[in-house]
Amino acid sequence: MAAPVPTGIPVSVHWHRADLGTDEALRRHLADDLTPMPGADLRIGHLCPRCGGSDHGRPWARAGERTIAVSAARAGGYLVTAAGLPPVARIGVDIERAEAGPIDRALVLHREESGQDVLQVWVAKEAILKMLGVGLSVPMPSIRVADFSVQDLPAPAGLLARVCVSEARPG
Repeated sequence: MAAPVPTGIPVSVHWHRADLGTDEALRRHLADDLTPMPGADLRIGHLCPRCGGSDHGRPWARAGERTIAVSAARAGGYLVTAAGLPPVARIGVDIERAEAGPIDRALVLHREESGQDVLQVWVAKEAILKMLGVGLSVPMPSIRVADFSVQDLPAPAGLLARVCVSEARPG
């Protein structure tokens, strides 16, 4: 199902069953919403930033010569996909169960985020790290949510969802 994205974020978000493969979910999502050129050859794949493998890692998509920023996450029986055409250069999405177990605040929060809900910050930071393309290789406390364009997403009951977008800079 398609979900509205908060004002100011030029992306689309779709919710799928978690048993659907990421590539198929992205293919359906892009066919429904974002294929920029009718009849363009839609290609979807993965690239691991650590080993360069193409059977796992961050998803990517292209339609003809246009790159489409994409991201995906799974939790609670759902798969969420997020996508955007330029000016969106990079995107990251994350979902987590709202009743997640205890999380060590020291592993998540920047010193300036001490009063914030740790699970909300966790979801935002996973979206940020996916957008940056670094996964969990960067320690969460080293980044601040306030330094990025992160928005809450409407999510099925019992889930928290956030998306982070970076736009291409002119020049």
